[in-house]
Amino acid sequence: MRLEREVYKKKYQSAQITIEQLQAELAESKRNEESAISCANELSNGNSNGKQRSNSNSLKGNEVVYSINVISSNEAIDIGKTFKNETNVREYIESGRYKYAIGQYASLEEAIKGKETMKAKGYSLAFIVAFKNGKRISLKEALESAQN
Repeated sequence: MRLEREVYKKKYQSAQITIEQLQAELAESKRNEESAISCANELSNGNSNGKQRSNSNSLKGNEVVYSINVISSNEAIDIGKTFKNETNVREYIESGRYKYAIGQYASLEEAIKGKETMKAKGYSLAFIVAFKNGKRISLKEALESAQN
C-alpha cells in the first residue's frame, strides 16, 4: 500500500510539473500574441507600406508563415490519427516537447481567424505561432519581417 502511494505521489508530482510547463507556455504565447497585435497596430497606424499578403497558397520558402499551435506533448503523437480532419499539420520540437500546429496563413489577420476556428473545434488552448525558413520565430519578429 505504501509503495502504491509513493508511485501515485510521483505521478502526481510529474503531472504538476507538466501543468506548470503548459501554463508557462500558454502565458508566454499570450504575451507574444498581445505584443504582436500591438506591433501590428502600430505598423498599420504609421509605418505600414500598404502591402498585405493574403494568398496562403503562394507562400515562398523565405516568407513568414503563421500557424495555430493546438497541442503540446512530451511524446510524439500520431498526426494522421489525431488530426485526421485537418490539413497543413506541422510537428516541431521546442524545449524538449513535441508541438503541433495547424494551418498555413500568410497574415496575422488570417491566423487570428484560424485561431478562433481552432478554438471553436475544441482546441481551447490554441495560439498563433510563426515560422520563417521552417524555424519558429516570435510573432514580433514575424511582423517586423513582413514589413521589410
